Amino acid sequence: MAESEYEEVTDHAQILRLLARLDRLVKTNTLAGSTRTIGYPAGNLSESVRFASAKGATSPWWYSGLDPNTGDHISLIGRGAYALTTPS
Repeated sequence: MAESEYEEVTDHAQILRLLARLDRLVKTNTLAGSTRTIGYPAGNLSESVRFASAKGATSPWWYSGLDPNTGDHISLIGRGAYALTTPS
């Protein structure tokens, strides 16, 4: 599939394979960061996020894991300052 094309994926096994690939790519190209309280439409959770950069107050961060309420896999993206410890 070319980069500019869109393809809807509905096969559960293929979705899991693509998600595992995305997880590997993101983890190898980001920095481990801090635990953050993340708000999203289904609620909020405190989890460790990974940052794109250690510079700036609005570095993109990424979280991928299981929703504690539903057990569904979720991937969340946000912005914030990189820190190795949880902000007080």
